[in-house]
Parts: sequence; C-alpha cells; structure tokens
Amino acid sequence: MKKLLALLLVFLMLVTTVVGCSEVKKDESSKPVSSEEVADVDDTEEEEYYEEEYEEEEEYEEDYEDDYSDYEDDYSDYEDDYSDLEEEEEPSEPLTPEEERLEQLLLGKDAELNKDAIYNVGDLTRLAKAMKKSQSGKAVNLVFYGSSANTAANSDVKMALTFYSTYVKEWWTENVGPCNVILSGLENLTSINACMRVQPDVLDHKPDVVFLDFAIQDGIKGLANSNAVAYDNLVRRILQSKTAPAVVTLLLTGAEQTTYTMNPKNANMFASASKQHRTVSKHYNIPVIDFEESVWENFTELVKVTTKKEIPLITWETISLNNVTLSDAGHPILGGAINYFLENNVLKKLNKISTTKDYKYPTEGYFGVDKYMKGSYISVADIIEKDGSARKKGYKFDLDSTLELEVNGYNYNPARNSSYNSKYPNVHTYRHYIPADDSEAEMALEENPYYLALTMPKTTNAETYFMIYTTTKVSTKSLSNKNILEFAPVSLYCYDDMGELISKVKAPSGNFSETTSLGRTSAVKIPVGTTKIEFRVYTRSGIVHLLGLSEFK
Repeated sequence: MKKLLALLLVFLMLVTTVVGCSEVKKDESSKPVSSEEVADVDDTEEEEYYEEEYEEEEEYEEDYEDDYSDYEDDYSDYEDDYSDLEEEEEPSEPLTPEEERLEQLLLGKDAELNKDAIYNVGDLTRLAKAMKKSQSGKAVNLVFYGSSANTAANSDVKMALTFYSTYVKEWWTENVGPCNVILSGLENLTSINACMRVQPDVLDHKPDVVFLDFAIQDGIKGLANSNAVAYDNLVRRILQSKTAPAVVTLLLTGAEQTTYTMNPKNANMFASASKQHRTVSKHYNIPVIDFEESVWENFTELVKVTTKKEIPLITWETISLNNVTLSDAGHPILGGAINYFLENNVLKKLNKISTTKDYKYPTEGYFGVDKYMKGSYISVADIIEKDGSARKKGYKFDLDSTLELEVNGYNYNPARNSSYNSKYPNVHTYRHYIPADDSEAEMALEENPYYLALTMPKTTNAETYFMIYTTTKVSTKSLSNKNILEFAPVSLYCYDDMGELISKVKAPSGNFSETTSLGRTSAVKIPVGTTKIEFRVYTRSGIVHLLGLSEFK
C-alpha cells in the first residue's frame, strides 16, 4: 500500500511538472507547439531523472518504517504504563465523617477537640499585652515549664523530634510577631521541685508568657493534694514576678500502663493532679487548656462501625510512646489546642481586650499557705570550678576518687557545658560495669560504689535539699543478688564538721531496672549541721547529674 502511494505521488509530481512546463511555455509564447518540437524532448534524460526521484522516495520510506517501528515499541511501553495508571486511579471508598475528623485531629485542627480543651478562658489582659508587644516587632519570651512533654527535649532520651512548643512558636511567629521559646524543667519534676528552681528556670528569662505543665507528675504516688500547695505557690510567685507574665495552666494526660493500648472506651486515664490544678487556676482566674479531658472524650467518638463491632480509629498508643510521654503524632494535637485558644480567644479579640490596667490577681493563695514561695536554688557548676576548687566561698568538690574511676572505665565530667542542660550545667557522672560471671567476687565489685564528695558551709535551714537527676540501670544479675537491692542508684551520706555521719538517704530513681527510659529528678533532704555530702553511686551503667542545692526560707 505504501509503495502504491509512493508511485501515485511520483505520478502526480510528473503530471504537475508537465502541466507547469506547458503553462510556462504557453506564457512565453502564444504560438502552438509543433510535433517536431515535441519530438526534440530528451526522453532519456527525463527517465533518468524520475528514476532518481523514485529511489530517493524508497529510501525515505524505509527510514520512515524503521522510525515508526521504534515509535510503536515506545508506544507499547506507554500503553503498559497507562494501564498501570488507570488501575491506580480507580476511585477509592469515600472517607467516613469519623475518618475525615481523624485526619484533622492528627493535624491539630479538629475544632471539637480544641473547643473541648478550653476549660477556663480566664483573664486575658497579660496575654493580650504580650501579643501587642510582639505585633510591635519586639520579641516576647514564651517559657514552657514542666516535665512530661516538652522537657524531654532537654534530656538524654529523646521521645519526639518536634515538640508542641515548636507548633506554638510557628503559629505565634506567623500570626502575631517575633518570639523566643524557652524549654525549662526536668523529667519527673514536681511542683515542689519547680518552686526550688523557678528563679533560674523561669524568672531569669524575663518571661512574657509562662505555660505550666505539672499535673501528671504532681499526681504520682497519690501526692496530688500535697503538691497542690506548691502549685499554688508556683503560680502566684510567677504572677507576682518583675516582668508580670501571663500564666497558662496545661493539664496533660496519660493512660494507666496496663490499659493504654486498649480501646479508649475501656482505658483508664492516668491519675493526675488535674482536679487540684483546675481549682488553683480558677482561684487566680488564669487560662486552662485541659488536654486530658478533651483527648479522651474525642477519641471515643472516632470509631469505625462494622457488622460485628466498633473498631477505634485512634487510641492512646497512637499519640504516645509510653503511658505518659507524647510522641511525634501527639505533639501536633496538643500544639493545635493551644494555638486554637490563642487565636480564637485572644488574637481575634485583641482590640477589645484592654491592657491599660493589669488584672488584680489574689495576693493570698487558695490554701492560705506560703511554704514554697521563697524557694532558692544554686547550681553545682556555679559553686565549683572544673578542677573542684571553689567558685563560691566555702565550697569544694572532692575529685580524689576520680583517678580510680577513670582506671575502672568510669567517667566524671564537671564541665560547665553539660549536654543535659547547657544554661544550668551540673556534675555529670557515668559508670559502666558488667560482671564477668555470677561469682561472689564479681558481684561484690558491682556492689562497691564510687564516691564523690561536696564540702560546703554548715547547713542551718531544716528545709535544705540536694537535687539529683538519674537515669540508670542495674543488671539482671544484680537483681538476683539481694544485697544490691539495699542500695538506690545514688545514696547521700551527710557528715558534720567533726566527720560524724549524720544521715544516709537514698535518692529515688524511676529507672532502677534493666530498661532505660526517661530519668527521675529528686530532691533529697539535707539535715541541719551538714558540712559534707558524700555521693555513693551504685549502678551497672547510667548517668547521674548532681544538679545543685536548694532551700525554702
């Protein structure tokens, strides 16, 4: 067929050429052409010309067929790809309303959850003042003080990559103006310990807004009521501080360790001090973001209904790596709840909130107790130099034993730039010893502690404490050895100026087990008359931070 078309094309070209020539001749002269003149045309030359044209057409046709065959191969590949594409683009089942809500909830944009999280709007004068300051171009300081969520950013164990405070900062910067975010606190920090450290952790940063997160830790071991007095004092001290910051209470949540992977309808909320913190916050009329209630109420609504049963679309395990600490999936939800409150209750009403006069907060606490109002704290790194000599008069750290520690593979680091808390550095110790066997000699070696000692002025205040952070392990072999169970990871031996032992106290640890997780902050009471504290560390491996001295006056 193609050859026939080519021959037809040649024939048409021949006819066109003849007609064209005849027309030219006709134009040149109106005389008729004689038969003799026609006979003069060189037929041989004409035949050679058209034979050359025909050969060129054949060559073009062969090239075209080769190119077309290549194209057909490419097209077949394209058809295969296209068939795959058609399969991928088959319409999927539409999302149920619950599934659509779940997508928004995980982004922190679920309106129902965010509305439910606002337990108390409170007075907004100071928050409005902070926003107006930021809108003017001046950076405001947002301090997040607590333990269970954001302070993991400062720890040796990272539980998430992006914390809820980051989402708050992003929202504030985009919608209000410049801000600085300061993460303060330590893991397992209670309100009592927070009152000790509030000056360096919070007030020294000259905050404009302070977010407090202590409900979970204050409720551990049934101490919610006793810690509530400290929370009251903590709130009041911050409100009365020089920069007059706004204070926002955050009520975080958790789940009982035995049930947190179950359907939320059957799960038990982690016992916290949220009830006590709501009472205190209402007394001072400060905002409260109740993440605890809003999470459990809304999780139970997100289920997939089947012919047999309801399947939860989200559980506590989705947003947490353990029974308390939020994971990367949980932080956007908490951050979204805070941002929703800030946007809808403060920013959108900013022009209607007067900031000319400050709100009159109560000058007396809800419980009528001021025991924790005057807590003080001094870091070990602020009283001793790297070589153990005194930075502050009357103090000295005993480094004699560190030579032996280095030989035995232990480590002691009094550097002022600790990886744990660069602003408030501390003495950092680490021990790693693995018994070679179960022999009594090996077990005895593990039971032998290493010693560090702090010489200090004689204590005269009965409310003096030494604060320690630990994240330690003991070996399974040690657990089978009953003697090691007599020791805490760190024990404090207190001596008077005559060298007599006054007391020995175990510093509690949340990690006295084979599993490493977040650590434990504890404050150990130091008796009156103490001039030397000896730290005895009993661990197979772990990190011990000797933080500093504190007292309540």
